[in-house]
Amino acid sequence: MAPLSERMRPEKLEDLVGQQHLVGKGSILRTAIENSNIPSMIFWGPPGSGKTTIANIDVISTYERVLNKGYESEEMLKKVADKHFFDSDYDAAAKWYAQLIATTCTDLEAVYYYRYAQSLLAINQIEKGNEMMAIFKTKASEKK
Repeated sequence: MAPLSERMRPEKLEDLVGQQHLVGKGSILRTAIENSNIPSMIFWGPPGSGKTTIANIDVISTYERVLNKGYESEEMLKKVADKHFFDSDYDAAAKWYAQLIATTCTDLEAVYYYRYAQSLLAINQIEKGNEMMAIFKTKASEKK
């Protein structure tokens, strides 16, 4: 089980308490995050001041905005697709898994075909879902 600090850590800027000079409406950092124009930076401060939280906040939304602008990364696609899948947003999950499968040059793990199939079946794309499930079963049996 993850430590309490990890489980309680806010995931969105709106959930963050404190540090309004950095992440409040109209602040430089918030504007950079919302525009997916985040520069390299170093956070310095005492333990518990929110450095890690600010660095990790809203990462999936930022990844999604970057992907929508045309940049493709296998790791980003996996994280965005999985986030939507585990949040039961199957339309979005199917979109991102389709893009992941279409753009992956390496041998993609079988679990992504399974999740894509489940997403498709959940949004009533039965034929395509069954096709992906067959690919999943083939890839899963190859690993044994």
